[in-house]
Amino acid sequence: MINFLRRSRIFHAITANCPISYNYVDQFWRTADYRCDITPPVIVARVADHEIRITEELVRNVLHFGDNINDRTDFPSELIVGCFMRMGYIGEFNDS
Repeated sequence: MINFLRRSRIFHAITANCPISYNYVDQFWRTADYRCDITPPVIVARVADHEIRITEELVRNVLHFGDNINDRTDFPSELIVGCFMRMGYIGEFNDS
């Protein structure tokens, strides 16, 4: 599983060591608003008197996913279970 994660697009996202200011995180969540009435949809918040706008594209770029907005994001459960089994996963799978 570790080797799979090292080769995956999410490796940077799960291993980056970023300093966190809990005060800023609190400010973000207290003011965050999801705006789906505009294109592209955006999360808007205020942190340290600055407006923060987060889009799907920004998340993809910052976390170095290496994909684009047209890439598929949902997969049939049979495909997901098959991938886990090929990685050597042993255990139960949820029905959802």
